[in-house]
Amino acid sequence: MMQQNQLIMTQPGQPITTQPGQPITTQPGQPMTLPGQPMMQQGQSMMMQHGQVAPMYSQNTTNTNVIMVNQQPVTARAAPREWSTGLCGCFDDCGTCWYAIFCGYYMLCEISQRLGEGRCFVYFCPFPLLSLRIKFRAEQNIKGSLCKDYLTVQYCYYCALCQLSREIDHVQRIQRVN
Repeated sequence: MMQQNQLIMTQPGQPITTQPGQPITTQPGQPMTLPGQPMMQQGQSMMMQHGQVAPMYSQNTTNTNVIMVNQQPVTARAAPREWSTGLCGCFDDCGTCWYAIFCGYYMLCEISQRLGEGRCFVYFCPFPLLSLRIKFRAEQNIKGSLCKDYLTVQYCYYCALCQLSREIDHVQRIQRVN
């Protein structure tokens, strides 16, 4: 992503506007201030929209202040989606269900490999299925919460394992089509 830099030059005491409705005023020998904000010192960061921090650099020359504001573009994210299959959707793919029941640990290693964590992740992570489920849900913008993920893995381990495998397959099918 490309960053935009704004260069603003003013005379001391004159208000300037970097964003609509947010003037920055400078006084000779005084730090820069924003309305409703505490005093800012030279080299301090200023809070921008959506919680972004823009580093500010000020250089005093003879009666002219030069202010550079580094702005980051804001990207929109689509609304969270549902899982493609339900937690008890094993009848849609009985082979995955049997694989999870009889070879669940190997299936978990395979899922870890498919998600880019490697097979050793399962050996060294204390809660590998929970971690993989949270990672995948966050990457794919799937509805849910940490609490729901924990309870699902805790009380429906094999169903959660199968659902994660089916969802990975679903995402890979969509990616192949596109």
